Amino acid sequence: MFSLPRLPLAAVAMAAALAFAAPNPAVAEEDDGELDLLVILGSDSLQTQAMAMILANHTLERGRTVNILLCDDAGDLALEGAEAEPVQPPDRSPVQLMQMAMEMGATVQVCAIYLPTSGLEEDALAEGVSVAAPPEIVELMVDPTRQLMSF
Repeated sequence: MFSLPRLPLAAVAMAAALAFAAPNPAVAEEDDGELDLLVILGSDSLQTQAMAMILANHTLERGRTVNILLCDDAGDLALEGAEAEPVQPPDRSPVQLMQMAMEMGATVQVCAIYLPTSGLEEDALAEGVSVAAPPEIVELMVDPTRQLMSF
């Protein structure tokens, strides 16, 4: 019968600790611990809308990917010619902050039911804004490399 050599318990424990604690160099180079961001915004509050966009912009400045989903009254931000009062600071409106996010690479979409419920067509949306597909949003929501913020 074959028998394994007996190793001191401390050696076995040390080997196990090293195996599980040592970072995988391929992963360590890519993963800086920061997450990409999905913002779901449905609030009609000017300050809430602005803060959601401010946080999205700061996330973009850190080199992360940002997706913004606008639902309910927040969908109005995505309409061509939308206007809103500026907030202090940064003396910009939620619409302007959303446009800044888009210029930095954020994807902005309205929820799938926003346009039909509002009696609008897709041509009512500002340039660069699209309609979200629920299965794609679910994929973003369950992505372990993405944080979800809902306002």
